[in-house]
Amino acid sequence: MKKIQNRFILMFLVLIMALPLYGCNEKEAEDLKEDKSISSLSVVNNSQLIERIENLADCVVDLFGIDDAVVLIYKDKAVVAVVPAEDFIFSDEQEKLVKDTSLSSDTKLKEAFVTSDRKKFDKIEGIVDNICNGENIEKFSSDIEKIINEIEKE
Repeated sequence: MKKIQNRFILMFLVLIMALPLYGCNEKEAEDLKEDKSISSLSVVNNSQLIERIENLADCVVDLFGIDDAVVLIYKDKAVVAVVPAEDFIFSDEQEKLVKDTSLSSDTKLKEAFVTSDRKKFDKIEGIVDNICNGENIEKFSSDIEKIINEIEKE
């Protein structure tokens, strides 16, 4: 009889210790589901952003005197870096044309910042590459704001 009672107590203790572990696993499973839904949303948002970036860059490259362009869309702002054609002087008129084209091509934009500086082009291209590889744009918010401030001072 004592053996049965000891086994019963042992099983009862094991059961009591196992219940909290089971409860924690359920919560972790819910957290994982939530994380997956957040990641899925981020992927959808990134793909929409990438599509807008590509469309805008295509519009800018189609302009006369522009050999290459990289665009970064952040909130309601576009940051556009261009590589002018060889022997082409990138004038204020050309900058205004790029800005106007950007704003008319994407109606969600409120401002456009344009530069022909090669270093800024490379920085923006690096950020866009990271976004294309799945990084969240918010990770680069301080870099983007810094680039915008530098362009405004040009």
